[in-house]
Amino acid sequence: MVFDPRYDFDAPGILTKKQRRYLLGESDIESGSQHERTIRSRIRERAGNILQDIEILSTGLEDRDIDQIPAHITNDNSTSWDPYSRLGTIIGFLLRIHEGLEMYYERDNIDAEKFEQRMELVMSGAIQYALQTEGYHAGVSCEIDIDAKSVDELGSDIGSLSEEELFSLYMSNQISREEYIEELHSRGE
Repeated sequence: MVFDPRYDFDAPGILTKKQRRYLLGESDIESGSQHERTIRSRIRERAGNILQDIEILSTGLEDRDIDQIPAHITNDNSTSWDPYSRLGTIIGFLLRIHEGLEMYYERDNIDAEKFEQRMELVMSGAIQYALQTEGYHAGVSCEIDIDAKSVDELGSDIGSLSEEELFSLYMSNQISREEYIEELHSRGE
């Protein structure tokens, strides 16, 4: 298994180092064991708590503290984190747990129009909030266009897929983390 060093840090966060390793498939915790059930339960509890903490942080931190956060986020203790590089993943995760995306789709059929309308409201509200906290009053309108298809339609030849399609297979558990990383390495990416 290929370990991603970006996630190898001991600093406190939402997850412990042991929990990070478990979620990345780097631990030897036996599937179906009491130990696995316990670690999964603790991860769910921590994930729920972070939502409340984010709300407190968003209203309680002073601007001077918020401005300094990017300088404290590092992958390898030598390079600063690009605040936009993972923003899509963070927003996507929050949407999955908050919105209950299943209300917008069935297995092979997404109600794109309904989903687009909801996401336009969510993203407009998020952008407006960010601008308001920076001292601006702004009307914000977002237009979102979704062209979604089931990953089942992508085919099984991962070598012929785009990087985006490959990532979709990985994120939907159609291929393992190892298969995803191996394919990226074989492409030189």
